[in-house]
Amino acid sequence: MSTAVDSAQLQPPVQLSGNGAAPPATAPFKPPPLAPIFEPTVEEFQDFYGYLESIAPVVVHTGICKIRPPKDWNPPFGLDVATFRFKPRVQRLNELEAESRVKLNFLDQLAKFWDLQGVRLRVPNVDRRHLDLHRLYNVVRQLGGYQEVTSSKLWSKVAGAMGHKQAGKSLASQLKFHYQKILLPFDLLKSGSQAAKTAAPPAPAVKTVERQASAPLSDAEAGRCQRNGRALRQAAAAADDARRMQLWSSPIKRPPSPQPATTPSSTSSTTTTATKSTARAKRSNSGVGGGWLNSLLCRECRRGDQESVLLICEGCEAPYHTFCLYPPLPDVPPGDWRCPRCVSETIASAPRPAEYGFEQSRTEYSLADFGAMADEFKRNYFAAQESFSNNASGGGSSQVPLDQVEAEFWRLLQSLSESVSVEYGADIHSSVCGSGFPTRGCAIPATLSGGKPTSKLAAEWRAHSEHPWNLNNLPLGDSGLLRFLRQDINGMVIPWCYVGMLFSAFCWHIEDHWSYSINYLHWGDPKTWYGVPSASAPALETAMREEAGELFERSPDLLHHITTIMNPAKLMAKGVPVYRIDQEAGDFVITFPRAYHAGFNQGFNFAEAVNFCSPSWLPMGRECVEKYIEVRRPCVFSHEELVCNMAAEIDELTADQAEFLLDEIKELQPRLADLTKTVASVGIEASQREKFECLPDDDRQCSVCNTTLYICGVQCTCQRRRLVCARHPDELLCDGKDCRRKPQCHRLVYRHTEEELLAMTQAVSNRCDQLADWRRQADSILAQGADKDLPDRSVLESLERQAVQLRVSQSCARLRRLRGALRMADRAAGVLRLLLRAPDPGAGASGRISESAFRALDAKLRELPCRLAEGVEFEQLRDRVESWRSRARQVLANPAASCDSVSGLLSEADSSLPVAMDDAAALSALGRYLDWKAEARAALGVHGRDGDEAEGKQDQRPSLADLQRLVDEAAANADADSAAADDVEFVDLSAKVTSLHHQASRLSMSIRECLEPDRQPQPDAAELARLVEAGRDLRVRLEPLQRLSDLLIAAADWECRADGLLTADLKDSDRRPSLEELEKLAADGRSLGLKLERLPQLEALIGQANAWLERASRNFLKKQSPHSLLQVLLPRSADSFLGGPSEQQPLQQHKKAVLSSSGSSKSASATAFEDPSVRFSAEQTDADRVAAYRDLASRELQAALVARRRNDAAGGCYCGRQLAGGACFLQCELCRLWLHAACAPLPKYLKPLGTSGPTLRAALRELKYLCPACERGRRPRMENLLSLLLVLQPLPVQLTAGAALQCLTERAMAWQSRVHSTLLAAPSCDRLWWLL
Repeated sequence: MSTAVDSAQLQPPVQLSGNGAAPPATAPFKPPPLAPIFEPTVEEFQDFYGYLESIAPVVVHTGICKIRPPKDWNPPFGLDVATFRFKPRVQRLNELEAESRVKLNFLDQLAKFWDLQGVRLRVPNVDRRHLDLHRLYNVVRQLGGYQEVTSSKLWSKVAGAMGHKQAGKSLASQLKFHYQKILLPFDLLKSGSQAAKTAAPPAPAVKTVERQASAPLSDAEAGRCQRNGRALRQAAAAADDARRMQLWSSPIKRPPSPQPATTPSSTSSTTTTATKSTARAKRSNSGVGGGWLNSLLCRECRRGDQESVLLICEGCEAPYHTFCLYPPLPDVPPGDWRCPRCVSETIASAPRPAEYGFEQSRTEYSLADFGAMADEFKRNYFAAQESFSNNASGGGSSQVPLDQVEAEFWRLLQSLSESVSVEYGADIHSSVCGSGFPTRGCAIPATLSGGKPTSKLAAEWRAHSEHPWNLNNLPLGDSGLLRFLRQDINGMVIPWCYVGMLFSAFCWHIEDHWSYSINYLHWGDPKTWYGVPSASAPALETAMREEAGELFERSPDLLHHITTIMNPAKLMAKGVPVYRIDQEAGDFVITFPRAYHAGFNQGFNFAEAVNFCSPSWLPMGRECVEKYIEVRRPCVFSHEELVCNMAAEIDELTADQAEFLLDEIKELQPRLADLTKTVASVGIEASQREKFECLPDDDRQCSVCNTTLYICGVQCTCQRRRLVCARHPDELLCDGKDCRRKPQCHRLVYRHTEEELLAMTQAVSNRCDQLADWRRQADSILAQGADKDLPDRSVLESLERQAVQLRVSQSCARLRRLRGALRMADRAAGVLRLLLRAPDPGAGASGRISESAFRALDAKLRELPCRLAEGVEFEQLRDRVESWRSRARQVLANPAASCDSVSGLLSEADSSLPVAMDDAAALSALGRYLDWKAEARAALGVHGRDGDEAEGKQDQRPSLADLQRLVDEAAANADADSAAADDVEFVDLSAKVTSLHHQASRLSMSIRECLEPDRQPQPDAAELARLVEAGRDLRVRLEPLQRLSDLLIAAADWECRADGLLTADLKDSDRRPSLEELEKLAADGRSLGLKLERLPQLEALIGQANAWLERASRNFLKKQSPHSLLQVLLPRSADSFLGGPSEQQPLQQHKKAVLSSSGSSKSASATAFEDPSVRFSAEQTDADRVAAYRDLASRELQAALVARRRNDAAGGCYCGRQLAGGACFLQCELCRLWLHAACAPLPKYLKPLGTSGPTLRAALRELKYLCPACERGRRPRMENLLSLLLVLQPLPVQLTAGAALQCLTERAMAWQSRVHSTLLAAPSCDRLWWLL
């Protein structure tokens, strides 16, 4: 079954004539003001009824409110969605609104009226819009009717009331014309005037009737008929089409059209149509001589002529001329026609339409199926609306603003041209389908737990199943009244579930018995609510009756059907206060007693609701029953039974329940007594106790007012189900006969005797008396003053226990005050126990209570309605505090107070008073003032340096920090105490201390500037000496002064060391300073940060030495050489030759040597060769260094010879391969190592030749090659060596590399001398090889 109808596919309710413009848009919806929203705390959320009473003074003025639970309250959804099934209701939106339904019913009746006369109704256009026939009909009736409006010329006023801005004569004439042609006959029919006017006497016998001569119509009559016919042809409506449309598909059933009558002589059941041909056919069938038809006369003009326009009614066969009718017909109708009398009788005899209600859908949904349908409907609906599509672009239909959905909802409700149907799953019994809340004793749904509930989920389920805000528990709470009913009432005690979709609505209504209601939205789109306070409920009912009086005439209890809604804007215009609220998922909405409420859903959601009754509801419930009796509405439960059940369980009642119950139960006993007297007065003697609660509800209802009996009633023994209540004892009937004078047929039935009711009343009264006595005691104690004799704390505890026994509500103000007093007494006792302990000396104010807090505590203790055991000690402490305060004020007022008196008071407060006294600060300030003066005198009383006396007083001089503190304290004392400014001694001491502080500060700043390491220009020793002298003369202890003195001593020591090194004897090379000594001395001088006389000379000398070393390095070291200059200048070690003394890993050593020669790793060189520079250092004398050099040279020669012999014998490359005949290879000139061309690092100019070939082989034969292990550095010319030695000679620095160079030069010169000698002596080849 379809749940909604697309507006694009709908047909209009009636056919529209002309090409007029569309009707004007509905006025924008103005939402009512918001209802209050509450957010209870976690503590308030634990007591539902207590919190309800706290917000009642606010909500009673709005009738509705929203409550947002604490954020951590999120109950799991307890419904098993896999098994949940329901059938929703079908709602047609424009049939819900009261005015729209009235209009639809009116148009339906109007279309039926014209249909019976064979005319199709068409709605005309006036002022470029469709004419509102219903409004026009009502406006004319309000102004006195057609005759009054016409005679008083009020049609312009009618046009203004219809909403036409320009109500001119032409518009007024159009409205008059359409009313006269369309509505006036209908109005005359409804008023009965037309039926009375056309009532004709019985037709005379056919045989005695003489046919009158026919006379032609006058010109005036013919013209009138012609004009009326043209007008009726222009007026518009297709009733048959309207009945077939969905807009008219309300439950109101229409009677079948009456069948046309047949002639008296016809035996056939075939019907005929009243046309001219029908009339002729009847004449022809009548036989010769005319028959019965010739004798028929028009019931108006009593003439039988003009047969062509003579109509015969299909109902009564009465003849009428078309021009004799009112209004006249321009032509014979083509269909069935009935005379005005038959039309009136048909409409009058038609059965009353059935009560309007919602149809039940034929489709059974699951939540998933219904949600898919609802989401698709919302998405499609707003996608078809251009204005909503623009607003919701990018967010889907769920993003349509709530206010726009609300405006669209009310527009649809008032639109007759659009019919939208939705479905609403309302009033689904949770006892059958399950509740959305966790329920005690029910298993966790598999859809929630996945088949294996965790312990956390189980604990959460258990906690929420027992929570007071769980709707399954809420009506049956301790303060709830419905727990005293002996029956489970769906919707009141057992919650109902609601599954909504877009635009599904609930109409204006109040809850049964005017009870409270609470609704919780588990999930889904919001739900919009409207509420009216209970005080305005009569005003809403009056406004609804004024708006839809016809509906209330049919159904006086229309508002109890929950099928009619009215726009809140109309209600507010009539003075009815309306409030709105949007309920979102996780929100509660509460409606108060007799608060009308309505609303609709913004989309797919799931909600749950239940009724409940608080103790304060009892008077309202009794008033509701009285109202039900007036309108004869049956009760859902017996109010009297509820009252008696409460009285029977007096011990289970809370205090509020007992108090409200007293007034209710007092109403019962007099009612039974009055009825007893009444039945006794009429002679009824029989009586019987009846357990009404065991009877079905239908068997215990009053036959007159339908109220449910419980206390008493009168029963007819002839018909046991015939009962009347105590209000209608005289209206009991039996078998349609008056039984009031037959006492033997009646008997009094009762549930409780008068004695039992009196006993119940007395029990409740006693309970209320106990409550009143408890209140008096509590008020007396809580109102105790400090001058009265206070009770012990145990009395308060006894009152609290009585409150628990009497079941006083937790929200009771007296009980809260009583418990608050007990808590305050306990806290005060705890504070006193801590306060009365001995204070911790030296703890200061942090470990003590302030004097203001102490006085506040004293005031609180005076307000306590009970005595404390620690009160006596506290009073003693209070006396000590007051005594100390008095003495402190005396000292502060004495200008000649001594330091001892001040310190004594402060010591007393610190050691014996656990209170941080306010005057302690002033005393401390006074003590500091006096101490300052003494300290200032001491600081200024120290004289300058005078021999031993000054040296002995160095430690007594104040520091710069002391002076700064004295200056700050002087300023603080002057600001805090105006008397200090008048103290001459204080002013003089302050000025002197300030002056001394300024001098010390300037000197300290100068000293610190001298000590700055990066100061430019650097200070000299003379400046330091001047500052040191000034600091010694000042009567202040400066910490930087000692550092400055130490720096001055260090500078003098450095100058001495520098003089010693720079004035050494240059002729003795052993006494020359080494470069390392000079660099260390220069670094020490620069670290002092002073301007030293010898430092530039020293740095110049170091620069010369470094310049010589740089020049020597350029001559001997290759680029990126891993060796130092000294290593290159000294002879090689024995391990540096491949084939030397070490035979363990020659190939690996040679490989490292190759890598070292290429500069790829310095660490490889360090591990490959023994460093000979270890034996050649600056600490040695020249003779020692020469001896060491000669020893190293001898070792180098021996190692070279050994390596040559071994490498000659090896005959292969170090890579392990033999030297093939065609390969390119070369041999080291020193160690005789053979190498492949590919294994040896070749010179750059040979690299383009590759690693083989005849060209490379020829080049290698001419190459004097040294392997990387033998060639560690460059081989400069002898002239360069001599030049370096010439530069080194005058340099007053001892350089180890210089000594090594000198030894190397001597060795080279000695070798040259031997070569010359050998060549002159014609040496042998062996000798020459040795020299090489």
